[in-house]
Amino acid sequence: MLSTIFFEYFAISARHVCVIGDPDQAIYGFRGAQSGFFKSFTADFPHARQISLKRNYRSAQNVLTASMQMLGKSTDEQELWSHIDPQVKVHIETSSTERSEAEGIVHRIEQLVGGTTFFSMDSKRVQSEDKGEFGFSDFAVLIRSKQLAPPVVEALTRSGIPYQFYDHTHSLQHPFVNVVHHALRLHLGHHNSHYWQPIEEYFDLQDEFYRFQETFLSFQPGTLPTKLLQFLHDTFQKTFKDDDWFSTDYRSLQKLAETFHANPAQFADALVLQKSIDEFDERADRVRLMTIHAAKGLEFPVVFIPGCEEGMIPYIIKGQRNDIEEERRILYVGMTRAKQLLYLTHAGKRTIWHKPAHQEPSRFLAPISESLIERGVRKSKKKPRDRQLELF
Repeated sequence: MLSTIFFEYFAISARHVCVIGDPDQAIYGFRGAQSGFFKSFTADFPHARQISLKRNYRSAQNVLTASMQMLGKSTDEQELWSHIDPQVKVHIETSSTERSEAEGIVHRIEQLVGGTTFFSMDSKRVQSEDKGEFGFSDFAVLIRSKQLAPPVVEALTRSGIPYQFYDHTHSLQHPFVNVVHHALRLHLGHHNSHYWQPIEEYFDLQDEFYRFQETFLSFQPGTLPTKLLQFLHDTFQKTFKDDDWFSTDYRSLQKLAETFHANPAQFADALVLQKSIDEFDERADRVRLMTIHAAKGLEFPVVFIPGCEEGMIPYIIKGQRNDIEEERRILYVGMTRAKQLLYLTHAGKRTIWHKPAHQEPSRFLAPISESLIERGVRKSKKKPRDRQLELF
């Protein structure tokens, strides 16, 4: 009780307090963050001096202006400014389907890179005059929800474009990673139902689970983490065949296991703290596919934000409280990750929770002035007949 009174007194009486933040980037409501805390601070410390940093050293001016308009800021409130490429347009592109949207993103990347394969040249997806001004690491595809990722992953993979996925969620939320975590705890001697139960749930037959137990318990203490991981991969490969992130998770776990080559205990501890964004390496020449939350604090020359549709951005779940203004700030964070080029895309049809749905463009796009926008439309194409590509 005494300590509580002391800290409350300190907070009110303190004079040398510095707080740095941006209420327009308060996007962690699920963690208790609120943009209103900034107003509370000025109320608690009425004599605090406010210093606004108005110059932006990252984004082109039109990206900043469009982002502020999207937030609903009036012209007088648009204080952010930069001297970077003021004439660059914000691209808003409409696609008929989510697959067409993903193909459009890949097509743009191929154009800006200057072609990634002989096929992209021969098929005229990339013209000879397209300049390769960017590398793969210059591109980021930022998504509001992980359910937007599979079509993009499929399109990138089909085109042979290297990519890596990052998000802000805990790795243990991924099913296979969670199984590995519990299995490691069991291997380290924690033999109780708390660790067996999450694994048992993935077995349809009790006999299969018993056989798994018998084989797993035969591994001697000190077994290399990579060997345990290989066994778990082979066991659950069929179980997680429909999990879009199974292969990615396995590769990430392999890399982590090699780090703790002879220490399963440290490997297990690392899993508890691990997030995919922790693996971010700005030196890797790969397209970055990540959630907008994970991208906060980062910057990229070219940014794509797919799914700019009602229900996606803003992300709306029926029956739950939806903070539309926080959703607006989330898009603002995504838009202001772009340094040079920004593409906001939306599709007319999308599969949501395994059901096809007709989508409308996000309400957040409406406030952006047409003078700042370059629009494009991409329709689904029927599969062309096989033809001989040009030799010369």
